[in-house]
Amino acid sequence: MTKYIKQICRICGKEFTGREHRKTCSRVCGNIYRGRNKELRKQHEIKTGKRICSRCKIEYDLSEFTSSGARSIYCRKCWNKYTVDQFNKQKKKFVDMLGGKCSRCGYSRYIGALEFHHKNPIEKEFNIRCKSRPEKELEVEISKCILLCANCHREVHEELRDYNLLDVHT
Repeated sequence: MTKYIKQICRICGKEFTGREHRKTCSRVCGNIYRGRNKELRKQHEIKTGKRICSRCKIEYDLSEFTSSGARSIYCRKCWNKYTVDQFNKQKKKFVDMLGGKCSRCGYSRYIGALEFHHKNPIEKEFNIRCKSRPEKELEVEISKCILLCANCHREVHEELRDYNLLDVHT
């Protein structure tokens, strides 16, 4: 049996009677809530000073949204989660390109412990962790690397320092 309860619309604030799962009083408010009508959504933002995150669907003050030039559709929390997810997805792809395990000891249990080491430090153009580069450039830079676990990577750098092949600050 469907349960009808009194609720308050998340967009206009009117009281309405509806099913438990409903968040809005009408189709118009529903479209604003789901981000389908950009013009109405802008009017709602101007009137209330709030925006609904496209990812978590929670309404926040405009100050809770990142302002990196373009109008952000994600709240700060969702934007942070999105960027971490994108980074992890990209790292997994590059780790798989290099065999998925440490080329020295074979470690492969945790992807966070695997690091990219440039075979020739002189050929290094930029740090792999730089996310603002196009993917093609990153792939070219990855091809100059081997995959090492954190322990082996530290050992390799220590060996290079012992032979004075690597500057101490790298």
